Amino acid sequence: MPISVDSKKWGPDYVQGVSPSNPKHGMTWFDKTDNKLKIYNGNTSTWNFITNKNFGYIIAGGNGASYTSYIQRMNFSSDSLGTKIIGNLSYTTSSNTGFNSSKHGYSITGSTLVSIISRIEFPFDSGIVSNVGNTNPTIVQTSGFNSSNYGYIAGGEDNSSNRKSSIFRLTFPFDSGTMGVNGNINQSKRSTSTCNSSNHGFICGGSYTETIGFEFSNIDRVTFPFDSGTSNNVGNLTTTKNLLWQQFNSSIHGFITGGYYTNSSTYLSSIDRITFPFDSGTANSTGNLNQSKATSGFNSTQYGFTVCGYNGSYLSSIERITFPFDSGTSTLIYNLFEQLTNSKCSIDNTDFVLQFI
Repeated sequence: MPISVDSKKWGPDYVQGVSPSNPKHGMTWFDKTDNKLKIYNGNTSTWNFITNKNFGYIIAGGNGASYTSYIQRMNFSSDSLGTKIIGNLSYTTSSNTGFNSSKHGYSITGSTLVSIISRIEFPFDSGIVSNVGNTNPTIVQTSGFNSSNYGYIAGGEDNSSNRKSSIFRLTFPFDSGTMGVNGNINQSKRSTSTCNSSNHGFICGGSYTETIGFEFSNIDRVTFPFDSGTSNNVGNLTTTKNLLWQQFNSSIHGFITGGYYTNSSTYLSSIDRITFPFDSGTANSTGNLNQSKATSGFNSTQYGFTVCGYNGSYLSSIERITFPFDSGTSTLIYNLFEQLTNSKCSIDNTDFVLQFI
């Protein structure tokens, strides 16, 4: 039967495909005999399976004239019904980023130049989000990704608009504290795209300044748990591009959608795809978005979604591709309830352990 576990007692360890020999309270693993994700209840010394409602969340964002604090949610099982405003951050912001564990979603920093880390507990039906910590130093225009144990943000800029190469890390479930720097990417840059497999995090593209010649096509990779060091440059996107933000992945591919090409002042519709573990080479161009735009995204186990964006106008559209997406054009499925939202945090509660089995 499903159980409710106090989130403060959750252990950070996730074991895939094998029953742990010395389980701790809150440890999870995927049981292939009955295809269920299970959690250990230390109070009763039993394994119980987890049932999750699968949602995507769009947190805050701006429309050129103002910032919002809205948290909107879409139901992956009813993805023709649009989004619904279900709560708020404790402050308005834009240019925030995020990532998720199996039980929590995190919104990190924002254009109001604050270092707040906010956390929602899935499935998050209503309320004001709790602020659980800070980044040190303050960072904006960064992008997030995660392993099963850790959340990361990479690149960005500080309060003085200096481009940074920092990689920050926090340990799940992260109830309180400071998210500090534990490594670097190869270049100082902002507005990158990020995605992850079960073993690696990828940091793609970005820019040093919004001028010709200072835009990147690099794909950098870190190997989890990435305790320290510098990311490895393992390949390139199909072209230089920035204004990408966090993107999405299936269990075998990472996707980088849209963006901005400074050399011709052009918003892009291209969808680049890398195949995990992606040790070297150039991403494949597998198709196009319905609209050329700078955008961000999240995923269910079956689909990847791009959420609103900007192409000279602020957009409210949500587009969808079906995995593995070898070619074609994304499908426009509907518009956000709250219109014209850009530079926002896009996260999902698609269970990380379950997806990568």
